Amino acid sequence: MRLKIPLGWSLALCCGAALAQMPTSQEIAAPDTDADSEAVTSVDEIEVVIDATSEDYPQYAQAVRTALGPLYRKLRESAEPRDWMLASQLLPLSLADIDPEFSATRRAELLRNAAAAAPDDALVQWVAMTAMPGAGGGCAAPQTLPANLDAVLRLESDNGLAWLPVLGQAWQSKDALAIDSVLVRMAAATRYDDHSIEYAKLMIELFRNHPDTMRALGAASDVREAIDPVQYGLIMSQNQNTPLRGLVPICDRAAQPGADARRFAICIDLGQRLLREGRTAQISRIGDAVLMKASLSEDAGAVALRREIAWLFQALAEGDPVEQAHRYADAVQRYGSELEAVRELAKARGIPPTPPPAWQPSMLRAAYDGAAAPRDVEDAAADSDTEAED
Repeated sequence: MRLKIPLGWSLALCCGAALAQMPTSQEIAAPDTDADSEAVTSVDEIEVVIDATSEDYPQYAQAVRTALGPLYRKLRESAEPRDWMLASQLLPLSLADIDPEFSATRRAELLRNAAAAAPDDALVQWVAMTAMPGAGGGCAAPQTLPANLDAVLRLESDNGLAWLPVLGQAWQSKDALAIDSVLVRMAAATRYDDHSIEYAKLMIELFRNHPDTMRALGAASDVREAIDPVQYGLIMSQNQNTPLRGLVPICDRAAQPGADARRFAICIDLGQRLLREGRTAQISRIGDAVLMKASLSEDAGAVALRREIAWLFQALAEGDPVEQAHRYADAVQRYGSELEAVRELAKARGIPPTPPPAWQPSMLRAAYDGAAAPRDVEDAAADSDTEAED
Protein backbone atom coordinates (compact mmCIF):
# COMPACT_ATOMS: atom_id res chain seq x y z
CA MET A 1 0.00 0.00 0.00
CA ARG A 2 1.44 3.34 -1.05
CA LEU A 3 0.79 6.69 0.57
CA LYS A 4 1.69 9.92 -1.18
CA ILE A 5 1.46 13.20 0.67
CA PRO A 6 1.63 16.45 -1.33
CA LEU A 7 3.79 18.90 0.54
CA GLY A 8 4.91 22.44 0.21
CA TRP A 9 8.68 22.64 0.31
CA SER A 10 8.38 23.91 3.87
CA LEU A 11 6.99 20.73 5.38
CA ALA A 12 9.72 18.62 3.80
CA LEU A 13 12.23 21.12 5.14
CA CYS A 14 10.95 20.78 8.68
CA CYS A 15 9.95 17.16 8.90
CA GLY A 16 11.96 15.23 6.36
CA ALA A 17 11.97 11.46 6.74
CA ALA A 18 10.34 11.72 10.14
CA LEU A 19 7.01 11.30 8.37
CA ALA A 20 7.90 7.69 7.74
CA GLN A 21 7.83 7.11 11.50
CA MET A 22 4.61 8.92 12.32
CA PRO A 23 0.92 8.20 11.87
CA THR A 24 -0.18 10.71 9.25
CA SER A 25 -3.45 12.44 8.52
CA GLN A 26 -3.74 11.79 4.79
CA GLU A 27 -5.84 9.21 3.00
CA ILE A 28 -4.07 5.96 2.15
CA ALA A 29 -4.18 5.13 -1.54
CA ALA A 30 -5.34 1.80 -2.95
CA PRO A 31 -2.80 -1.03 -2.92
CA ASP A 32 -0.60 -1.42 -5.96
CA THR A 33 1.38 -4.31 -7.25
CA ASP A 34 4.88 -2.98 -6.67
CA ALA A 35 4.49 -1.90 -3.05
CA ASP A 36 7.49 -2.51 -0.86
CA SER A 37 8.61 -1.53 2.61
CA GLU A 38 10.96 1.28 1.66
CA ALA A 39 10.27 4.90 2.58
CA VAL A 40 11.26 7.49 -0.01
CA THR A 41 11.49 11.23 0.52
CA SER A 42 11.78 14.19 -1.81
CA VAL A 43 11.21 17.92 -1.52
CA ASP A 44 7.80 18.15 -3.16
CA GLU A 45 6.26 15.03 -1.72
CA ILE A 46 6.99 12.39 0.84
CA GLU A 47 6.06 8.86 -0.07
CA VAL A 48 5.54 6.39 2.74
CA VAL A 49 4.99 2.78 1.81
CA ILE A 50 2.72 0.95 4.23
CA ASP A 51 1.92 -2.72 3.89
CA ALA A 52 -1.75 -2.82 4.84
CA THR A 53 -1.88 -6.56 4.25
CA SER A 54 0.71 -7.34 6.88
CA GLU A 55 -0.24 -9.07 10.10
CA ASP A 56 0.86 -6.01 12.09
CA TYR A 57 -1.37 -3.51 10.28
CA PRO A 58 -4.60 -4.04 12.27
CA GLN A 59 -2.60 -3.79 15.47
CA TYR A 60 -1.01 -0.55 14.26
CA ALA A 61 -4.39 0.91 13.28
CA GLN A 62 -5.84 0.07 16.66
CA ALA A 63 -2.82 1.57 18.44
CA VAL A 64 -3.26 4.89 16.60
CA ARG A 65 -7.00 4.97 17.32
CA THR A 66 -6.29 4.21 20.98
CA ALA A 67 -3.68 6.98 21.14
CA LEU A 68 -5.91 9.63 19.59
CA GLY A 69 -9.22 8.40 21.00
CA PRO A 70 -9.20 10.34 24.31
CA LEU A 71 -8.34 13.62 22.57
CA TYR A 72 -10.95 12.99 19.87
CA ARG A 73 -13.66 12.41 22.47
CA LYS A 74 -12.61 15.46 24.49
CA LEU A 75 -12.83 17.70 21.43
CA ARG A 76 -16.09 16.11 20.30
CA GLU A 77 -17.70 16.75 23.69
CA SER A 78 -16.46 20.34 23.99
CA ALA A 79 -18.80 23.33 23.81
CA GLU A 80 -16.54 25.09 21.27
CA PRO A 81 -17.23 24.79 17.52
CA ARG A 82 -13.49 25.02 16.77
CA ASP A 83 -12.95 21.92 18.88
CA TRP A 84 -15.60 20.05 16.86
CA MET A 85 -13.79 21.16 13.71
CA LEU A 86 -10.48 19.86 15.06
CA ALA A 87 -12.08 16.57 16.10
CA SER A 88 -13.43 16.10 12.60
CA GLN A 89 -9.91 16.36 11.20
CA LEU A 90 -8.00 14.56 13.93
CA LEU A 91 -7.92 11.09 12.40
CA PRO A 92 -9.05 11.20 8.75
CA LEU A 93 -7.20 8.02 7.85
CA SER A 94 -8.60 5.07 5.97
CA LEU A 95 -7.70 3.07 9.06
CA ALA A 96 -10.13 5.22 11.06
CA ASP A 97 -13.13 4.23 9.01
CA ILE A 98 -13.01 0.60 10.11
CA ASP A 99 -14.10 1.89 13.53
CA PRO A 100 -17.64 3.38 13.64
CA GLU A 101 -16.60 5.89 16.30
CA PHE A 102 -14.20 7.57 13.86
CA SER A 103 -16.21 7.05 10.69
CA ALA A 104 -16.30 9.67 7.95
CA THR A 105 -20.03 10.08 8.53
CA ARG A 106 -19.61 10.94 12.20
CA ARG A 107 -16.70 13.28 11.54
CA ALA A 108 -18.57 15.03 8.72
CA GLU A 109 -21.46 15.61 11.12
CA LEU A 110 -19.07 17.22 13.59
CA LEU A 111 -17.77 19.58 10.94
CA ARG A 112 -21.24 20.48 9.68
CA ASN A 113 -22.29 21.23 13.27
CA ALA A 114 -19.19 23.40 13.75
CA ALA A 115 -19.95 25.39 10.61
CA ALA A 116 -23.58 25.87 11.65
CA ALA A 117 -22.61 26.98 15.17
CA ALA A 118 -19.86 29.38 14.06
CA PRO A 119 -21.18 31.19 10.97
CA ASP A 120 -18.70 34.07 11.40
CA ASP A 121 -15.57 32.01 12.10
CA ALA A 122 -13.65 32.17 8.81
CA LEU A 123 -11.30 29.30 9.72
CA VAL A 124 -14.12 26.92 10.67
CA GLN A 125 -15.98 27.81 7.49
CA TRP A 126 -12.85 27.33 5.38
CA VAL A 127 -12.13 23.88 6.80
CA ALA A 128 -15.77 22.91 6.32
CA MET A 129 -15.45 23.93 2.67
CA THR A 130 -12.11 22.27 1.92
CA ALA A 131 -11.74 19.31 4.29
CA MET A 132 -15.17 17.78 4.78
CA PRO A 133 -14.70 14.04 5.35
CA GLY A 134 -16.20 12.19 2.40
CA ALA A 135 -18.58 9.29 2.43
CA GLY A 136 -17.17 7.77 -0.75
CA GLY A 137 -17.62 8.29 -4.46
CA GLY A 138 -13.96 8.45 -5.44
CA CYS A 139 -12.12 10.84 -7.68
CA ALA A 140 -14.52 10.36 -10.60
CA ALA A 141 -17.56 11.62 -8.67
CA PRO A 142 -19.09 14.83 -10.10
CA GLN A 143 -18.03 17.99 -8.34
CA THR A 144 -20.64 19.82 -6.32
CA LEU A 145 -20.36 23.20 -4.64
CA PRO A 146 -19.58 23.04 -0.90
CA ALA A 147 -22.71 23.36 1.25
CA ASN A 148 -21.27 26.35 3.13
CA LEU A 149 -19.85 28.21 0.12
CA ASP A 150 -22.22 31.14 0.65
CA ALA A 151 -20.90 31.56 4.20
CA VAL A 152 -17.29 31.53 3.00
CA LEU A 153 -17.97 34.11 0.27
CA ARG A 154 -19.89 36.29 2.73
CA LEU A 155 -16.84 36.34 5.01
CA GLU A 156 -14.10 36.32 2.40
CA SER A 157 -15.23 37.62 -0.95
CA ASP A 158 -11.90 39.52 -1.10
CA ASN A 159 -9.93 36.26 -0.84
CA GLY A 160 -9.20 35.06 -4.37
CA LEU A 161 -8.91 31.42 -3.29
CA ALA A 162 -12.45 31.44 -1.88
CA TRP A 163 -13.74 31.47 -5.47
CA LEU A 164 -11.97 28.27 -6.50
CA PRO A 165 -15.02 26.01 -6.03
CA VAL A 166 -17.10 28.33 -8.22
CA LEU A 167 -14.37 28.28 -10.85
CA GLY A 168 -14.18 24.49 -10.68
CA GLN A 169 -17.89 24.09 -11.28
CA ALA A 170 -17.81 26.58 -14.20
CA TRP A 171 -14.96 24.58 -15.75
CA GLN A 172 -16.80 21.31 -15.25
CA SER A 173 -19.89 22.82 -16.89
CA LYS A 174 -17.78 24.21 -19.77
CA ASP A 175 -19.29 27.64 -19.19
CA ALA A 176 -16.70 29.93 -20.79
CA LEU A 177 -18.42 33.14 -19.69
CA ALA A 178 -18.60 32.00 -16.07
CA ILE A 179 -14.96 30.82 -16.15
CA ASP A 180 -13.70 34.18 -17.38
CA SER A 181 -15.92 36.06 -14.93
CA VAL A 182 -14.56 34.14 -11.94
CA LEU A 183 -10.96 34.50 -13.15
CA VAL A 184 -11.43 38.28 -13.35
CA ARG A 185 -12.79 38.32 -9.80
CA MET A 186 -9.87 36.21 -8.56
CA ALA A 187 -7.26 38.36 -10.29
CA ALA A 188 -8.79 41.48 -8.69
CA ALA A 189 -8.76 39.99 -5.17
CA THR A 190 -6.87 41.75 -2.42
CA ARG A 191 -5.37 38.57 -0.93
CA TYR A 192 -4.81 34.85 -1.49
CA ASP A 193 -5.08 32.89 1.75
CA ASP A 194 -5.75 29.17 2.14
CA HIS A 195 -5.74 29.55 5.96
CA SER A 196 -3.07 26.85 6.25
CA ILE A 197 -0.83 29.01 8.45
CA GLU A 198 -3.63 29.78 10.92
CA TYR A 199 -4.74 26.15 10.82
CA ALA A 200 -1.20 24.87 11.48
CA LYS A 201 -0.90 27.19 14.49
CA LEU A 202 -4.13 25.76 15.89
CA MET A 203 -2.94 22.19 15.35
CA ILE A 204 0.44 22.88 16.97
CA GLU A 205 -1.25 24.46 20.00
CA LEU A 206 -3.59 21.48 20.26
CA PHE A 207 -0.76 18.92 20.39
CA ARG A 208 1.43 21.09 22.64
CA ASN A 209 -1.44 21.17 25.13
CA HIS A 210 -1.81 17.38 25.11
CA PRO A 211 1.59 15.80 25.85
CA ASP A 212 -0.04 12.51 26.87
CA THR A 213 -1.41 12.19 23.34
CA MET A 214 2.04 12.77 21.86
CA ARG A 215 3.55 10.11 24.10
CA ALA A 216 0.81 7.68 23.12
CA LEU A 217 1.38 8.41 19.43
CA GLY A 218 5.09 7.79 19.86
CA ALA A 219 4.40 4.43 21.43
CA ALA A 220 1.91 3.54 18.67
CA SER A 221 4.47 4.42 16.01
CA ASP A 222 7.41 2.60 17.61
CA VAL A 223 9.30 5.89 17.89
CA ARG A 224 9.91 5.04 21.55
CA GLU A 225 9.50 8.66 22.64
CA ALA A 226 6.84 11.36 22.46
CA ILE A 227 6.15 12.72 18.99
CA ASP A 228 7.17 16.35 18.70
CA PRO A 229 3.95 18.44 18.74
CA VAL A 230 5.26 21.05 16.33
CA GLN A 231 6.28 18.48 13.73
CA TYR A 232 3.02 16.59 14.12
CA GLY A 233 0.97 19.77 14.01
CA LEU A 234 2.64 20.73 10.72
CA ILE A 235 1.95 17.28 9.30
CA MET A 236 -1.69 17.33 10.38
CA SER A 237 -2.14 20.80 8.91
CA GLN A 238 -1.77 19.24 5.45
CA ASN A 239 -5.32 17.84 5.72
CA GLN A 240 -6.90 20.64 3.76
CA ASN A 241 -7.38 20.28 0.06
CA THR A 242 -7.77 23.76 -1.41
CA PRO A 243 -8.42 22.96 -5.11
CA LEU A 244 -5.54 25.07 -6.41
CA ARG A 245 -4.42 22.62 -9.06
CA GLY A 246 -7.65 23.18 -10.98
CA LEU A 247 -6.30 26.56 -12.06
CA VAL A 248 -3.57 25.02 -14.21
CA PRO A 249 -5.66 23.33 -16.96
CA ILE A 250 -8.01 26.33 -17.05
CA CYS A 251 -5.06 28.57 -17.88
CA ASP A 252 -3.40 26.18 -20.34
CA ARG A 253 -3.11 28.21 -23.54
CA ALA A 254 -1.82 25.33 -25.68
CA ALA A 255 -4.71 23.05 -24.71
CA GLN A 256 -7.36 25.68 -25.53
CA PRO A 257 -6.48 27.19 -28.93
CA GLY A 258 -10.03 28.46 -29.41
CA ALA A 259 -10.33 30.28 -26.08
CA ASP A 260 -10.44 34.06 -25.94
CA ALA A 261 -6.91 35.45 -25.61
CA ARG A 262 -8.14 37.71 -22.82
CA ARG A 263 -8.54 34.65 -20.59
CA PHE A 264 -4.82 33.99 -20.71
CA ALA A 265 -4.00 37.64 -20.06
CA ILE A 266 -6.07 37.35 -16.88
CA CYS A 267 -4.37 34.05 -16.04
CA ILE A 268 -0.95 35.67 -16.42
CA ASP A 269 -1.96 38.43 -14.01
CA LEU A 270 -3.38 35.89 -11.57
CA GLY A 271 -0.34 33.64 -11.82
CA GLN A 272 1.98 36.56 -11.12
CA ARG A 273 0.03 37.50 -8.04
CA LEU A 274 -0.17 33.95 -6.69
CA LEU A 275 3.54 33.46 -7.25
CA ARG A 276 4.54 36.65 -5.49
CA GLU A 277 1.77 37.17 -2.94
CA GLY A 278 0.88 33.60 -1.93
CA ARG A 279 1.36 33.05 1.78
CA THR A 280 2.58 29.50 1.27
CA ALA A 281 5.05 27.79 -1.04
CA GLN A 282 2.18 25.69 -2.40
CA ILE A 283 0.26 28.78 -3.54
CA SER A 284 3.39 30.24 -5.11
CA ARG A 285 4.13 26.93 -6.84
CA ILE A 286 0.69 26.81 -8.45
CA GLY A 287 0.99 30.46 -9.44
CA ASP A 288 4.26 29.62 -11.17
CA ALA A 289 2.62 26.72 -13.04
CA VAL A 290 -0.31 28.93 -14.08
CA LEU A 291 2.07 31.60 -15.33
CA MET A 292 4.08 29.13 -17.37
CA LYS A 293 0.96 27.61 -18.93
CA ALA A 294 -0.63 30.92 -19.84
CA SER A 295 2.44 32.81 -21.05
CA LEU A 296 3.86 32.89 -24.55
CA SER A 297 7.36 33.54 -23.23
CA GLU A 298 9.31 32.89 -20.05
CA ASP A 299 8.99 35.51 -17.32
CA ALA A 300 12.46 36.50 -16.08
CA GLY A 301 11.16 37.62 -12.70
CA ALA A 302 9.33 34.34 -12.20
CA VAL A 303 12.46 32.37 -13.12
CA ALA A 304 14.50 34.33 -10.57
CA LEU A 305 11.92 33.84 -7.82
CA ARG A 306 11.56 30.13 -8.61
CA ARG A 307 15.32 29.78 -8.38
CA GLU A 308 15.45 31.71 -5.10
CA ILE A 309 12.78 29.51 -3.53
CA ALA A 310 14.56 26.34 -4.64
CA TRP A 311 17.87 27.62 -3.28
CA LEU A 312 16.49 28.65 0.11
CA PHE A 313 14.62 25.43 0.79
CA GLN A 314 17.52 23.24 -0.32
CA ALA A 315 20.05 25.26 1.66
CA LEU A 316 17.92 24.99 4.80
CA ALA A 317 17.09 21.30 4.41
CA GLU A 318 20.03 20.12 6.50
CA GLY A 319 19.99 20.03 10.26
CA ASP A 320 17.97 18.56 13.10
CA PRO A 321 14.37 18.19 11.85
CA VAL A 322 12.80 18.97 15.24
CA GLU A 323 14.83 22.15 15.65
CA GLN A 324 14.05 23.13 12.06
CA ALA A 325 10.33 22.57 12.61
CA HIS A 326 10.31 24.82 15.67
CA ARG A 327 12.31 27.60 14.00
CA TYR A 328 10.17 27.43 10.89
CA ALA A 329 6.83 27.41 12.76
CA ASP A 330 7.87 30.42 14.86
CA ALA A 331 9.07 32.37 11.81
CA VAL A 332 5.93 31.62 9.79
CA GLN A 333 3.71 32.88 12.59
CA ARG A 334 5.74 36.09 12.85
CA TYR A 335 5.68 36.84 9.15
CA GLY A 336 2.47 35.15 8.04
CA SER A 337 4.38 33.91 4.98
CA GLU A 338 6.40 30.77 4.32
CA LEU A 339 8.76 32.50 1.92
CA GLU A 340 9.50 35.36 4.31
CA ALA A 341 10.03 32.79 7.06
CA VAL A 342 12.65 30.83 5.14
CA ARG A 343 14.34 34.07 4.10
CA GLU A 344 14.70 34.93 7.77
CA LEU A 345 15.98 31.45 8.64
CA ALA A 346 18.54 31.63 5.82
CA LYS A 347 19.73 35.05 6.98
CA ALA A 348 20.10 33.80 10.57
CA ARG A 349 22.28 30.94 9.34
CA GLY A 350 24.40 33.16 7.10
CA ILE A 351 23.06 31.65 3.87
CA PRO A 352 23.16 34.07 0.91
CA PRO A 353 19.67 35.08 -0.27
CA THR A 354 20.39 34.12 -3.88
CA PRO A 355 22.18 31.03 -5.25
CA PRO A 356 25.57 31.07 -6.99
CA PRO A 357 25.33 31.47 -10.79
CA ALA A 358 26.19 27.83 -11.54
CA TRP A 359 23.97 26.33 -8.83
CA GLN A 360 21.36 23.77 -9.87
CA PRO A 361 18.40 22.74 -7.67
CA SER A 362 19.32 19.06 -7.49
CA MET A 363 16.88 18.23 -4.71
CA LEU A 364 13.89 19.53 -6.63
CA ARG A 365 11.99 17.83 -9.40
CA ALA A 366 13.11 18.64 -12.90
CA ALA A 367 9.78 20.40 -13.35
CA TYR A 368 10.96 23.18 -11.07
CA ASP A 369 14.52 23.75 -12.26
CA GLY A 370 13.81 26.76 -14.46
CA ALA A 371 14.51 24.87 -17.67
CA ALA A 372 11.45 22.64 -17.44
CA ALA A 373 8.76 22.52 -20.06
CA PRO A 374 5.44 24.01 -18.87
CA ARG A 375 3.68 20.66 -19.31
CA ASP A 376 6.05 19.05 -16.80
CA VAL A 377 5.16 21.65 -14.19
CA GLU A 378 1.43 21.07 -14.45
CA ASP A 379 1.80 17.32 -14.56
CA ALA A 380 3.98 17.33 -11.46
CA ALA A 381 1.50 19.43 -9.51
CA ALA A 382 -1.56 17.53 -10.71
CA ASP A 383 -0.06 14.07 -10.19
CA SER A 384 0.93 14.84 -6.64
CA ASP A 385 -2.43 16.30 -5.64
CA THR A 386 -4.51 13.70 -7.47
CA GLU A 387 -2.82 10.76 -5.78
CA ALA A 388 -3.51 12.28 -2.37
CA GLU A 389 -7.20 12.84 -3.20
CA ASP A 390 -7.90 9.35 -4.60
